[in-house]
Amino acid sequence: MNKILLPLDGSDLAEAAVEVAANMSDSETVFILLRVLNPFLAGLSNEKTEARDYLNGFVSQLAKKNAPSDIRVRVVEGRGAEAIIDVAEEEGAGLIVMTTQGSGGLARWLIGSVAERVVRHAPCPVLTIGRKTLEKGFDVS
Repeated sequence: MNKILLPLDGSDLAEAAVEVAANMSDSETVFILLRVLNPFLAGLSNEKTEARDYLNGFVSQLAKKNAPSDIRVRVVEGRGAEAIIDVAEEEGAGLIVMTTQGSGGLARWLIGSVAERVVRHAPCPVLTIGRKTLEKGFDVS
């Protein structure tokens, strides 16, 4: 059974990864849709509910493709990369599909890239998709 972890941060770029992952799946694929909340904001009254609602919006999109056997929704608090890696380990993910934001310069040097940290420390392969790749029409079907 394949398990694909899809970390989604609300950006259009991250949401495009859903279609890429759906095209890579079959009826045995288990999808884990993940939203990581900043611990300082997670205590706000509607933050977790809104995050869960956001992820549930992708359940029907995935269900239309290849009728996956299982679609899970996870909302966790923590630091981006570390939380993604922890969920991948907990769920036994076979692949993480995520996009890069292409941040550069001083900000990246100071805080690092979430995608870069996930690639370096994930317990499974990571497919990272950049904006230019999606603009060119990346297709795995």
